[in-house]
Amino acid sequence: MNPIEQISAGMYERWSKMTLGELRFAASSEPTGIAFESMRAAGGQRMILVVCLTDTGPIRIVEKAFQLTTGGPPFRDWLSGTILEMVTKTIEGNGVSYEDMRDNDDQRSAIVLCTCRPDVIALLEKLFTFPK
Repeated sequence: MNPIEQISAGMYERWSKMTLGELRFAASSEPTGIAFESMRAAGGQRMILVVCLTDTGPIRIVEKAFQLTTGGPPFRDWLSGTILEMVTKTIEGNGVSYEDMRDNDDQRSAIVLCTCRPDVIALLEKLFTFPK
């Protein structure tokens, strides 16, 4: 199997059944309100980073850093939408995508941010001090 096939198989195995809702549950179970999934190159650098934020503080940091305004993308069903679908959308798009969940006051109560861009991965690692 060539490296591209290995990466594809790894992403499918790892993320084809994991939903946005499951990642949100993991984040809400953390004291920081943050959970993430990533895939690394053989040398250790992250190639893909998927971050879920459920705490107001980190959500506001991402809103400011990425200049997210109200309105955002249309709401997706977090119980059926998978991490693999989001990663695929990100890779096929501009390298960064997000999905958010809103409360009754139309404020973000959770956000999943996905990127395959090294500059954005580095920014998120810095903002939230993810382990190297």
